[in-house]
Amino acid sequence: MIKKGQGTDRRTIVKGAAWSVPVLATALSVPTAAATTQPEPPCPGCLNPGFGVSVLAGLAASSRATLALANPVILDATDCGTLIGNIFDFQPAFTYIVTKATLTMSDGVSYDSTVGLAPGAGVLGAVGAMPAVFAFNNVRIDSNNFRTGLPRISPQTLSVTIKTTFKWGLGAQIICENTLVWNMNGLLNVSLLAGGAGAVSYTGTTS
Repeated sequence: MIKKGQGTDRRTIVKGAAWSVPVLATALSVPTAAATTQPEPPCPGCLNPGFGVSVLAGLAASSRATLALANPVILDATDCGTLIGNIFDFQPAFTYIVTKATLTMSDGVSYDSTVGLAPGAGVLGAVGAMPAVFAFNNVRIDSNNFRTGLPRISPQTLSVTIKTTFKWGLGAQIICENTLVWNMNGLLNVSLLAGGAGAVSYTGTTS
């Protein structure tokens, strides 16, 4: 028979077990902290529409025209700098694919391109050109512009949406969506129209 005061008290066992729990939890937390990886960087917001000479031309009939850009669209990545440093910085080369290109005229009507939705590539810290041109169908023009040579309806903006793939770290990458808008309000009309039919051409600079 165990007399009172001999052996291990039940409350002593419970108390000892309670002290052991935090020790185990602390030991298990060490490898978890060691496995922490570099967080994914945010999408860089430094891609801009580039300045360049643009020619938007086509043929019109019944005051409607198919207009195509006769030159590549400039993509400016100089605001990105070089972004070269440790292994978690972005790599200088990036790729993208054009998902949408929209021409908006001064009458407020917009037209989506049916061509030019193609892949391209660029370099951070440099100026490049998109590889494809765009064409817009059934664009409304002013049927009375043959009297003055200066149509009231003219190009206003070109909006291009791209999905860009940036590489960073050790083989990691992120995909970002960018919409760039070029101001085409400075393009001048050099059309030769009669009754809403003939050659249509707008030329000037975009930015």
